[in-house]
Amino acid sequence: FKTPAGQKIYASNLTPCATTGIGNYSPTDFRKAVKEGVTPDGRKLSPPMDKYEDLTDEQTDAIYAYLRTLPPAHHLVKGHVETKAK
Repeated sequence: FKTPAGQKIYASNLTPCATTGIGNYSPTDFRKAVKEGVTPDGRKLSPPMDKYEDLTDEQTDAIYAYLRTLPPAHHLVKGHVETKAK
């Protein structure tokens, strides 16, 4: 993605990879990221990720459940930090 000023923004890895994706996110962690824009380690998510405060927990949990069905893809996104697998 690019901002209106032309700055490149890289999307997060949403696969269940434990080191480069959301594999270590609990359903509660995922809800907080989607609805409040905050990662489990307290980092604020930046655009283009909006806060989806109007989603219900059930809707957010359904998205989380779907993403967990995807094959994990080890893909470190520029500007993101690789985490330790639990």
